[in-house]
Amino acid sequence: KCRTMACFTATYGVAGIVTSALSMYINSQISTLEKQFNFSSSVSGILMSCNELGYLSTTLIMSYFTRRVHLPRAMAFFTFLYGLSGLFCTVAFFGTRDQIPSPPKEADGFGSGSSTPILFTQTCVNTTMPSNTSCGDNTNRAKAPFEISETWRTLAIAILAVGMILQGVAKSPRHPFIGTYVDDNVPKTKTPLYLGIITGLSIFGPALAFGIGGMFSSMYVTLEETNISPRDPRWLGAWWLGFLLFGGLGLVFAIPLLFFPRRLRKQERPVAVTEKKHGNKKRLMKCLFDFKDFLKSMFRLVFNPVYACVVLGTCMNLTVVSGIMSFMAKYIETQFTVTAKDANLSLGAINVLSASFGSIFGGYLTSRFKLSPVACLKMMIGCILISTSLLCAGFFVGCSQPVIHTGFDTNNSSLSPCVRDCNCDDGNFFPVCGEDGRNYFSPCHAGCLSIDKGVFSNCSCLTSAGVSTAKGGLCEPDCNMLYVFLGFTFLGAFTATLTIMPGFVVSVRSVKEVDKPLAIGLSAFAGTLLGNTNLRGLIDTTCLLWKTTCTSVGACTLYDIELFRFRYHALSLGLRIITVAFYSVALIIAVCSKKTVFQPHLDEISIKQATDLEKIVELDGAEIALIINDPAIRETDLK
Repeated sequence: KCRTMACFTATYGVAGIVTSALSMYINSQISTLEKQFNFSSSVSGILMSCNELGYLSTTLIMSYFTRRVHLPRAMAFFTFLYGLSGLFCTVAFFGTRDQIPSPPKEADGFGSGSSTPILFTQTCVNTTMPSNTSCGDNTNRAKAPFEISETWRTLAIAILAVGMILQGVAKSPRHPFIGTYVDDNVPKTKTPLYLGIITGLSIFGPALAFGIGGMFSSMYVTLEETNISPRDPRWLGAWWLGFLLFGGLGLVFAIPLLFFPRRLRKQERPVAVTEKKHGNKKRLMKCLFDFKDFLKSMFRLVFNPVYACVVLGTCMNLTVVSGIMSFMAKYIETQFTVTAKDANLSLGAINVLSASFGSIFGGYLTSRFKLSPVACLKMMIGCILISTSLLCAGFFVGCSQPVIHTGFDTNNSSLSPCVRDCNCDDGNFFPVCGEDGRNYFSPCHAGCLSIDKGVFSNCSCLTSAGVSTAKGGLCEPDCNMLYVFLGFTFLGAFTATLTIMPGFVVSVRSVKEVDKPLAIGLSAFAGTLLGNTNLRGLIDTTCLLWKTTCTSVGACTLYDIELFRFRYHALSLGLRIITVAFYSVALIIAVCSKKTVFQPHLDEISIKQATDLEKIVELDGAEIALIINDPAIRETDLK
């Protein structure tokens, strides 16, 4: 039997990779989902907030029941629920599959065998303009790639929302269950190491999510062959495959967790707590808190100044991480004009891995040097200051706003002769990149007369001699700042996540042992409370052009990327400053307080002291005996 912490760490580490990958996967597909179902970043933010809704509504309850359940089996159940939530999200695709047009394969740019154009690709002479593209007489609007029926559009959003809520419920016990199970089964000095490994492995999940997401983004949504490229505005990635893959893996990797015992056999660690009720000392202590005890525990935590400051600081820090990571793929796509595939691969290969290494290395440093809680606070402040200085570089690392030519002359006073007779629709934003290196509002605004295999030709507005073709999508900018940005982000994420394990140590050492499970859960609850909702509305304020259907305003098709960059980093900078302030207050209280701020823990007490230590605690009528190193009691006897 595999009854060691190393084996559990490896087993749950793999399950954690899968579940955290599933949680982050939707972030890699935001642009595709917005395009297919025609909704804004605000709706995207609401979908991701549904994950938090499920989490916040259950995490404190899960923390309260931590001592009452068989932790490995409970973790297996919630991992299984994770898998079901992923599979449920795929219903949004299969329910709308027959409304998604086939990709264009032929010269006219329409899908064979489909009566629905994949996109209204208006050329100068309107040769490809369908007769039924308008909502009514004399109606001009920005054309959506295609229109899912309003009923299925609403239903698909609801399906994704329910899937996200289930994911939130499934992840709610992760922090209190894992933190308590590890901390109860290894020496306290080893807790940061094992938790650092588990946390670091789980952060590999987002790396996997962005990597797999990038691969699926390069596959057309219906898995059919097509002549258009991922840079083409008509492109839709196979977003649903990731939910199918990670959902199935979640079901599989839940099974091994069922076979771990309630307590691991760990002879070198003294038994901390046993129950003495009706004369039976050989039963494990069970938390028999009633609602009154729960409120007392909450009161102790909320009014613990060091714990409260650390949790609030961590909350601000996690809000930065959550907000940045939720929309980072979208930010890279718009800021550096790259495909969803390239954006996701960049995140998976560089930035998310840095967070994983930072978490593991932070746990190693804390364990290796046996950092005291005060030393942990100093380390946290230093790391956040370094990370904040690196974050400031983001204000200056980016590309210029792409210039979109709309067919007007240089004074913007009249139409150029090349498009004067084209009758172009100014509501149909379909950017194309001409061979002359300029961006045009649509093929019509470039004066293109025809299309063949996704390439527009006979474009009379192109300025360079001897060139007359254009391709869908914006031109690649003459900007080499992407790798500089990724470098700064790598270092910033690495230094910020070095604080995860020291923060955990400070949190659990600043509270009583009996409050530890609830303290872990409350910390995670507070860290998720703000979530990514702070960015969803902010991103929409930088939109220059919205896509609409006959009935609603949908996704943004063009952003003011310079304003996007400034607001994106300004909010993050402000939250980081607040983080440093909270950590500094916690350090001042810990250093200047005349009382003992941090609790002594059982395995930190010397053998000589422990031999004579026996404390009887009354808890809801049950007599709880704390007996340390009693040779008459062995951990194996208490299962």
